[in-house]
Amino acid sequence: YTGQEIIARQITYDKVTTHLVGLLVEALVAPEAKVMAEGRQAGWVSSAVHSIALQRPIALAFLRRPHHEPGMEVAVQSGDQTLAATVVALPFAQAPRI
Repeated sequence: YTGQEIIARQITYDKVTTHLVGLLVEALVAPEAKVMAEGRQAGWVSSAVHSIALQRPIALAFLRRPHHEPGMEVAVQSGDQTLAATVVALPFAQAPRI
């Protein structure tokens, strides 16, 4: 595909700086809400929903390194609220084993 070499080079030389991650949040947040870490913007929320399976709000976000690691505590600024969130590995829940 077009751009394949550029993507392969970025992966090879560890130049990928933004990662798609999951967030466990205290309350539902708006898309494009800022994700803050260490007092600076570390990324943004791409989508959010109330998970029926996890019985809590979750979100997908793009975060810059090194804030993308599972277990990192971040804050999400949604409107005039600042909510605590935890970075988690994707997928949020795995399918049950049969």
